[in-house]
Order: sequence, then C-alpha cells, then structure tokens
Amino acid sequence: GHDAGSAIAAHYTHSFQEHVGSLALLSPALFPDLKPYCLLACLRRPVIGECLAPLVNAIFWKVAMRLAARNEEETETANSTLPHFYEPFSGFAGGWAFMLVLRWGKPSDILAHIPGILPRIVVPTLIFQGLRDPAIPASFARRAHELIPNCELVYINCGHFIPLNKPGVIADRLLRFFDESIDTGGMARPIGHGSDERQALPLVTAPTGVSKRLLLSGTGNQRHGRFFRPALV
Repeated sequence: GHDAGSAIAAHYTHSFQEHVGSLALLSPALFPDLKPYCLLACLRRPVIGECLAPLVNAIFWKVAMRLAARNEEETETANSTLPHFYEPFSGFAGGWAFMLVLRWGKPSDILAHIPGILPRIVVPTLIFQGLRDPAIPASFARRAHELIPNCELVYINCGHFIPLNKPGVIADRLLRFFDESIDTGGMARPIGHGSDERQALPLVTAPTGVSKRLLLSGTGNQRHGRFFRPALV
C-alpha cells in the first residue's frame, strides 16, 4: 500500500493475516497526527475549498505532480502513467471531484486505531520511505518500523511517489522481498547473526532531516528474535 493505501493494507493484514504472506508499505500514512499536504489543505475547508478547487486542481496536476511524479530513472520529465491518474479529475467539474476525494475525513479520527494494530501484524513487512518526501514525514516510517515486529525499513533517495520515481529499484527490491518470504515460509530472513548484528551500515551522508544515527548505527527492529537494519537505497 502507498500513502493512505498503507493504512488500508495494514488494516486488512491485521484482520486477515491467514490470507497475507507478506506486506509492503510505501510512504506509510499510518498515524493520526498526519497533516494534509499544504497545497491541498485549503480544499478541505468549506466554502474556501469550493472557490479554490479549480485553481488548486490545475496547479496540482499541471505543475506539482509533473515534478513530483517524474520517473527519475529515465530522462523523461513526467511519468507516462500520470494522465491516467489525472483523468478522473479533468474537465469542467474535475476540480470539485478532486476536492471531494480530499475530504475523506480527519486523520485524527480515521487513523486513530492504526498504531494499536501495528504490533499485532506478524507477517514479514517491508517499509519504503522517500528521503525527499514532502507529504509523509520520515518519522512515520521509523515509528511503523519500531511497532511492527517482523519489519525492515528501506530509504529511497526520491520524493513521495516512490513507485513512479524509482520503479526499477522498487520492483527489484519487492521481488527479492516476496521471494525471500516464500522461501522462508512466511518468516522474514533476519539480517546478521550473533555479535555481528549491530555492525554499522556502509558510510553514507545522511540527508537533511534523517538521523545519521538511524542510517549508520544498524539499530533496527529487534523483536521475536529477528533483527532488521534500516537501509539506504
């Protein structure tokens, strides 16, 4: 699940774990202190949202999304899938349709129960977080990583739309993750053994807003005898 889809994926996994072999969460919007993206926050306000919807819709799709959703692995300036995302919000009434989608409820209410169910998710879980994500704080990924017992956290040097920014990197990592989960019968493969579990990761420059200690120390999630280190891709 990506963004709000992470909450749906986490809720489904918690409710039907016998039907889920492994779980991947990208830019996880899982906590009730989530703040709507600044450009879109005005659309959630009555009257003001109705007045600004056409303008904000045009700016968001024609400018912001063309920059944010570009495929960084290619030379193209915008991802070829973007028109398909925009189609439901095009035309005369598109701005108001977009506004209604954004008024899905208050994060403080809808996401209030999610932190409580994360520790009860036992399937192998992989979290991706973009280091340049302006919408979902990196702290959300760290908090989810700490709460989910059988979990690994991977940082990607991109923005919010991870599957569009780095499709090749994500596809390769997901395939390896799913293959490992199948090979181990649903039990994620731990990283490191014995005293070597806390060896530092290769030296990297910690981007702004990301703790060097988190990137370099290798102090990942250690529960139920499994140890996972945050990684940088």
